[in-house]
Amino acid sequence: NHDSGDYSGEGLTIDYSTHRIDDSIYYECPEPNVHAVKDLPNNTRYENEVNLLLASSGNLSREIKRYLVAMTRASTISAQRKGRIEGSRLWKNRVYGHTSDAGKRVYKNKHIRNSVDTTVSIVVDQSGSMMGSKICHAVASEAMLNNVLNSIRVKSEIIGFSHRHVSDLYIHKDYNETVNEKELVNRALRSVGHSLNNNADGEAILWAYERIKQRKEAKKVMIVLSDGSPAACTEQDITGFTRNIVKRIENDSDVEIYAIGIMDRSVEYFYKDNQVINQASDLEPALLNVLKKKVINHE
Repeated sequence: NHDSGDYSGEGLTIDYSTHRIDDSIYYECPEPNVHAVKDLPNNTRYENEVNLLLASSGNLSREIKRYLVAMTRASTISAQRKGRIEGSRLWKNRVYGHTSDAGKRVYKNKHIRNSVDTTVSIVVDQSGSMMGSKICHAVASEAMLNNVLNSIRVKSEIIGFSHRHVSDLYIHKDYNETVNEKELVNRALRSVGHSLNNNADGEAILWAYERIKQRKEAKKVMIVLSDGSPAACTEQDITGFTRNIVKRIENDSDVEIYAIGIMDRSVEYFYKDNQVINQASDLEPALLNVLKKKVINHE
C-alpha cells in the first residue's frame, strides 16, 4: 500500500511474501506502507528543540570540506606521452631519440582521485522509544548529514521507519532530490507526527538495502540512526531477522553499513561498526567520524 507519491517497487527486487536469509531464520516479511511525507499534516512538535541543536552545532560541512581537500590533493604521474614537459626526463629524449617509446615519455600529468563517487542511505528509527530528546537528536543528525552530503555533491536517500501491523516507511528525501535544511526538518517532523509506534528494524533496513544496491556509484554506504532493539507487532523473530539482515549487508563487499546509537548501546549487539552518542556534544564528533571513515575515505 502506498500513499500518493509513487515509491512502489522503485528499484526493488524483494519478494515480500517470504524472505529467507539463512536456514536459522524463516521470516514472513509483508510489503510495507510507504508514505509520501509531503502529504502528511504539518507537525511543529520538537521543531524548536531540533533547530536549537542545529544552531548550537559547529560547521560540520566546513570540517568535511577541509578533510576532503587533503584527501584529494593532486599527485603527479610521470613518464607520460602527453602533458607538461618534465625537465628531469628530457635526457631520455636525447639518449633514446624522439621516435622511441622511452624518448616520447618526457611529460607529466596531475591526477586527482575522485573520493566521493559515493551514495548514502540514511535510515532513521521513528519508534515510540525515540520520543523526546532522542528523536530531536536523530532529526538534527539527518539534517547535518544532509547538509554535508549536499555540499560535496553526494546523492543520498533518507528513510524514517516505524511499525504497526506492517512497517511504515517515510521517504524524507530520495536520491534524486536536493533538499535544504529547513525543508528536510519539516519533512522529518511531519513523519514523526505520523509514527512513533513500534520498530521492525530488519524490514526497513532490508528495504533501504535493496534500493541502494541498484545505485551505480562505486561506493554505497548505509547509516542507521536508532536507539534500541527491534520491537514489532509480530510473533516472528524480528531480533534474529534484523541481525541476519545486518550480517548479510556486512558480508556484501558492495555496501557498507554503520550504526549510530541514540542514547542507547543496543547497536553494539547488531552492528560491527557503530558509535553511541549520549549527549548533544557527542553528535558532531560521531557524524564527523562516520563521514570520514565511511563516506569519503579511499579504502
